[in-house]
Amino acid sequence: MHLMKPLRIQEVDGSLSVVQTPVTTFIHTESGRQVVVVSTAHFGERTYFQQIVDDVTDYEQREFEVYLEGTEHDPAVGAPTAGEQAILTEMKRLRDVEQRRMTTALGWVSQREELRRPSWKASDLTDPDILRAAGADAMTYFLRRRRQMLDWPDERPWRDNSMRVVFAASNRMLARGVGTRRPHRNPQVEAFDRVLLDAREAVVVAAALATKRPAVLVWGAAHRFGIATALAEHGYYPQGDPRWHTVGHLPSMPISLAKRFLRRPPRPHPQFHPLRQLASADTTHRPTHAPS
Repeated sequence: MHLMKPLRIQEVDGSLSVVQTPVTTFIHTESGRQVVVVSTAHFGERTYFQQIVDDVTDYEQREFEVYLEGTEHDPAVGAPTAGEQAILTEMKRLRDVEQRRMTTALGWVSQREELRRPSWKASDLTDPDILRAAGADAMTYFLRRRRQMLDWPDERPWRDNSMRVVFAASNRMLARGVGTRRPHRNPQVEAFDRVLLDAREAVVVAAALATKRPAVLVWGAAHRFGIATALAEHGYYPQGDPRWHTVGHLPSMPISLAKRFLRRPPRPHPQFHPLRQLASADTTHRPTHAPS
């Protein structure tokens, strides 16, 4: 079950912790074909994403097909209605707000900006697909919760501490589990999760299995268990221990809560990776410098 952790948290330098995401190789029991799942954080230090790019590029040079998470592309059929467009516009606005909040709170960049390459295939549902499958009520409920978490006037920088608390708490919760998804008691949340998680995971696994070439799936860490479960149904099982990429330092919840209560802006978030470009191949296919 350890192999299926969406992420892990490692203590480093006494009072600091880092978040790490896994790279897992799955092997078909009969053919020996490989499917590599590169689990990612949606936000992280720029060097973290550069290491993932180097890693995936190495696989691509060895004739692996690369399948990328990403819902921001046009649907195959059917232009959105006026009502759908209003919801889609709000989805995009809140994504942009979240990216801005994470940049100001932690100095981090987003997966959707850093992990785009022309040869990588977006094998995912689109935003209109998700909206139509989940339903307007479930999506509206989801967006209302997102606004409560993200929307505040920019002249209140002390609210960035709230982002740090939410991020730290959610990552620690994920690190304690193995990624299993239990049905939610709220029917609107469950309707949304069935699409955001289950349906999207089925799409990317089907795409990866439709080709005979080995495949790399670059997908969010929260999808790791669902993808692994779907692969197991087709005879693919993890081989060996995962490798780990370091996202960055995890914010301190006590300090962030105190600053939030006192309405003081957070100090600059410490950087884990050296502030330099990573272009050399010597970072590829090696674990990041995980603390002991």
